[in-house]
Amino acid sequence: MNEDSAKALSAETKKLLRSATTATIAGVLYRKGIRRSSIASIWPVAADTTNFIGTAYTLRYLPAREDMSPFNFESQSQSPLRVASDNISEGEVLVIDCRGITNAGAIGGILGTRVQVLGGAAIVCDGGLRDIGELSALEIPVFYRDRAPPGPSASMYAADVQMPIGCGGVLVFPGDVLVGDEDGVVVIPIAMVDEVAQHVAHHDD
Repeated sequence: MNEDSAKALSAETKKLLRSATTATIAGVLYRKGIRRSSIASIWPVAADTTNFIGTAYTLRYLPAREDMSPFNFESQSQSPLRVASDNISEGEVLVIDCRGITNAGAIGGILGTRVQVLGGAAIVCDGGLRDIGELSALEIPVFYRDRAPPGPSASMYAADVQMPIGCGGVLVFPGDVLVGDEDGVVVIPIAMVDEVAQHVAHHDD
């Protein structure tokens, strides 16, 4: 987790958010003027592994085009995909913007396991993933839109990391807070997280 996120997401805030449902959090955000907080049309790969809280580490894909060279981007050791899977830190959520592309898998079992080993809190993707059997066996939650056997280069390439992205219709900045449960995933702007946590606790009381 980067230094700014670690300072912003206190133990007390995490405790309050862990005790709340995503429905409650989304309701509090709505009343505070954040209309789009819930990442649309994603589901957990394992129904019994859904709950998490963490800060966003973002990865952005773009549609592939044949005149881009080299085309097989994920084979490069320094591609944004490799950078993300090698540099995610404890407590961070790998949030992947696939622009809704579902005919290719953004990541699979190997890189998903890498995220878990490095202490990642979850993986959230608004497109396709591959190796669903392996991903469903992970101890961390994984949310996705659809399954897709081909690798990313079938229709997209990893463009950059740790930049603002759109995931399932929601704007996500690096360091924003994501909370997940069986209802889905909500995004809390990092600047509002302490205030939202206090309002969530008041709502539950």
